[in-house]
Amino acid sequence: MSEWFQIAVIVFIVLTIGWHAWRTAQANPQSTGTLGNDLSGLDTKVNGFGARLADLENDVKRLDDNAASKGDIKRVERALASLQGEVAEIGKSAAAREATLDHVKGAVDRMLDIIMKRGM
Repeated sequence: MSEWFQIAVIVFIVLTIGWHAWRTAQANPQSTGTLGNDLSGLDTKVNGFGARLADLENDVKRLDDNAASKGDIKRVERALASLQGEVAEIGKSAAAREATLDHVKGAVDRMLDIIMKRGM
């Protein structure tokens, strides 16, 4: 046998084995089916994580939109300090009015006593 014939026989055998292996792998639903099922399950899990991640991103965006900035907090603190000053002034004014009203009430009570005693 010539050297070329031997090489041709070897190539034929290798190609035949390769072709049979390829055809057998196509016809074997168990091994490829298991892999397909595993990949399908993994794809489902990845999609689920993607949806949960999208929900988390929306929650973070909503919280960020609703969160007050440092400038907002400082502005509210200044307004609150101003309101506290105004409340203190109103308190002083109310105390002064209360003293005046007590004085007027005393005067009215004395006048009523005099009027009632004289029978008018």
